[in-house]
Amino acid sequence: MNIKHPKQRGEWAEMRFMARAAEHGLVVTKPWGESTHYDFAVERHGHFLRIQVKSSMSRKNKNYAFMLRGGRTLYTLDDFDFMAAYIIPLDLWYIIPVAAATTGIRRLYLSPEYPKSIYHPYREAWDLLLEKCCPRASSCELTTCHPEAVESPASRVTPNEGSMHFAGSTTTANKSIDPSSRKIRSSG
Repeated sequence: MNIKHPKQRGEWAEMRFMARAAEHGLVVTKPWGESTHYDFAVERHGHFLRIQVKSSMSRKNKNYAFMLRGGRTLYTLDDFDFMAAYIIPLDLWYIIPVAAATTGIRRLYLSPEYPKSIYHPYREAWDLLLEKCCPRASSCELTTCHPEAVESPASRVTPNEGSMHFAGSTTTANKSIDPSSRKIRSSG
């Protein structure tokens, strides 16, 4: 890939995201214009998540840098649900929940060669989009996906065989989200 202009390179990365998301069974929708802080909405069984796509070719030491702002302002928890960070030279995606991506810093550094990185659990974590958008495909009761339902990197569980899932990802109509603790609690 040898696209020099940053805007064109970003558009190319967005096309790569659309293809990969579709490969995982997600329907991808692009909002009209550029006034939102997210690039796509992905949908599964009528439930949507907002995705901000970022890409990087910039390597410093063993890290790839990603800008965390829309225009002149830093992203917030309300701007999107997940960031899809694409490391172009490695053809590698990180699917990062908004709470882990928006910590008040201007740049996010991903270290694919360092398995102990706090972002390592999000490496190729397409399952998060499927689980968070619709935890149980046969009985989806959620109508929207909320940033408050996304937990910190420490809550990721890595079972044997290298497959990953999100702890506490089942949410039904008789459960609600407590924004103060970012945990799901039962109401009945």
